[in-house]
Amino acid sequence: MSLDGLILREARVDDYPSLAALEQKVIDAERPYNASLKEKGAYYYDIENGVFQGSCPIFSFYAAA
Repeated sequence: MSLDGLILREARVDDYPSLAALEQKVIDAERPYNASLKEKGAYYYDIENGVFQGSCPIFSFYAAA
């Protein structure tokens, strides 16, 4: 696997919806294998606080044009 052509940057406020949606897709995919995940409101990371408050760095990857 090569990471050539990917750019890493600190997440911005406008990244929040995409990051939160991605986290939910991961949780939805893992739910059949983990009965302890709540049906609603499950999360792994406090993405909202990390992005809006800057309390922890969250990074975003995207392909270079």
